[in-house]
Amino acid sequence: MKTLEENLTQYAAYHRDRRNIATHFIGVPMIVFAVVLALATVSITAGPVAVTLAALVCIAAAAYYLRLDLRLGITMAVILFLLCAAASEVTARLPTGTVLGVAAAVFIAGWALQFLGHKWEGMKPAFIDDLMQLVIGPLFVLAEFFFLLGARPELRRHIEERVGATLIRENRGQTTVSERESAPAASGNRGLSPVFASFAQFYPFYLSEHRNPTCRKLHFVGSSLVLGLLLAALVTPYWWLALLMPIAGYGFAWVGHFAFEKNRPATFKHPGY
Repeated sequence: MKTLEENLTQYAAYHRDRRNIATHFIGVPMIVFAVVLALATVSITAGPVAVTLAALVCIAAAAYYLRLDLRLGITMAVILFLLCAAASEVTARLPTGTVLGVAAAVFIAGWALQFLGHKWEGMKPAFIDDLMQLVIGPLFVLAEFFFLLGARPELRRHIEERVGATLIRENRGQTTVSERESAPAASGNRGLSPVFASFAQFYPFYLSEHRNPTCRKLHFVGSSLVLGLLLAALVTPYWWLALLMPIAGYGFAWVGHFAFEKNRPATFKHPGY
């Protein structure tokens, strides 16, 4: 098993941009709470004792974190306990369908923030190369919080000696004023949004803004979720599922554009279409 230092150093190698780390401070807790909330709807009974799946998963995660580091592990155990308590309060007051809908919305929003951060980073998320990094993510956020408080300087030093200090990366697609002025007029107008008289004129432009295969797949997932939510809202008592349609549709689409296509969604430029 990898040590705490090895795990955090590996994760930190994908997270050196401060803006990316800032999005993780919000996105990672949202994702963790969404998972705990969804798992809290599942209860396992063993004789007279009933325990939620969320509690079992959190106990296992806390045991892993404690094995890596005592101080960080204890803090993570307390946080996970509080999340389980909050999830129990929510599940006791809302129907299961509503709870799962809220969990899904929070989960999608959290990942949207994650991918926005990695757009600034200019690197793919760490879990794409190593799924175990999904478990290390919450511990990394907690460690960064410790660093902000001046705690664990030896751990911070160990990480920065291997992957460098945090910074704000420059936009790799950004050009200087002199470069823009010296560029040909045709390329200088490339950033201007064209005007279309009809949808037939707009559609080829729309296709040109969606060339990345991953971006297209995310659009397919988002659109499918929108149709599924609409159908569920119409045929079940859970009408509020329709409120999640913009989050599902635009959430996946914007992740595709900002993280993979590296452009702005066409909706921003031509909302009428």
